[in-house]
Amino acid sequence: METLTPQDEQALAEAISRAAESGTPLRLAGHGTRTGLGKPVRAAACLRTTALAGVEEYQPEELTFTALAGTPLAEIGAMLAEKGQMLPFEPPRFAEVLAAFGAQAAAEASDLGTLGGVVGIGMAGPRQILRWSVRDHVLGFSAVNGRGELFKAGGRVVKNVTGYDLPKLMSGSFGTLAVLTRLTIRVLPAPEHAITLISRGLDARAAVAAMSKALLTPAEVSAACWLPNALAADVPTEAAGDGPLTALRLEGFAGSLRSRAEMLRAALKGHGEWTLAEGEDWQAFWADVRDVRPLLAAAPGRWLWRITLAAAGGGALAEALLAAHADAHLFMDRAGGLLWLALPLPAAEEASAAAEALRQLCRQHGAQAMLFAAPEAHRTAVPVFPPQPDAVAALQERVRAQFDPACILNPGIMG
Repeated sequence: METLTPQDEQALAEAISRAAESGTPLRLAGHGTRTGLGKPVRAAACLRTTALAGVEEYQPEELTFTALAGTPLAEIGAMLAEKGQMLPFEPPRFAEVLAAFGAQAAAEASDLGTLGGVVGIGMAGPRQILRWSVRDHVLGFSAVNGRGELFKAGGRVVKNVTGYDLPKLMSGSFGTLAVLTRLTIRVLPAPEHAITLISRGLDARAAVAAMSKALLTPAEVSAACWLPNALAADVPTEAAGDGPLTALRLEGFAGSLRSRAEMLRAALKGHGEWTLAEGEDWQAFWADVRDVRPLLAAAPGRWLWRITLAAAGGGALAEALLAAHADAHLFMDRAGGLLWLALPLPAAEEASAAAEALRQLCRQHGAQAMLFAAPEAHRTAVPVFPPQPDAVAALQERVRAQFDPACILNPGIMG
């Protein structure tokens, strides 16, 4: 496959214009840390954005920065850390889990990918329950559409909403509408300290009830997860007993954090016994949850599903999944609103029926299931993203036709 690496926006626009004229499909890539997401793209050339890199403007006092889309996230993270700031959406590192489940080749563990890549997939980490998702922090962008036309939308300040909110449209579009070239992102102060409240022995429903209660308090919980005993057994905790692990994270100024933690523990009376824990081990624990590492050991011979729903229903769905699949491995993030599920990999010819049976069970609980990681043959045979109602699917096609009428950008990646 030919690789194109334009050195600037104009060269990128010209490359896409030529591809549009000849009908040449393009697979978009930055560092390649997320190439295993979505259906396999059948393209004649790979268009890389890695040359479009660099921070153009950083205003710590305004909590914003503007950078080219190919800028490595590691570089951005280091820049923000120097000023005590962070990306609010806690971008996950998916390369390892995608490789473990056979979706792509192994990537460098230190490679976090690019700014454009994390906005393109639009997936945030555990902090989404407090700080919202990627799309909520994209203030503006520049991009090249499927005609080879350079355009921009949004701006560099929060209160700059005119016309259609295109930054939100681009987030999570998987490169099917345009190639992002420049992004302005809102940042936040990094937390000074963190405390994790942990409880052992709560089943899935009881854990969701406790996590839901915690989110209703003024404690500002920044992460909430539940691991069944099979995954929690190796987690070193100060909590008494064994069994499933429920964890709640609080972040902020060290001076007020402990009083918030004690207030939350008092509010959870009747929802299990809670222990306070802190330190590097728990920072690593939340990084593992963010990156789906609890399921890495179960990866061989399995495919990985990402299931989203209203958080209150997470416990019931987890119990239903474990009852229907005795060999399932799963855990809940976002207080029950996100389930990661690893199931035995069916034969390729049986994959479609297995996927539909799983999705039918999920629909009964108001949930949607994305095939997150699997070998290429399975991602080819099965709709990767949850099927949409006809009206929604038709709207999506009309939107794409406005940006990429020849469908040359990441064709087929979303089905």
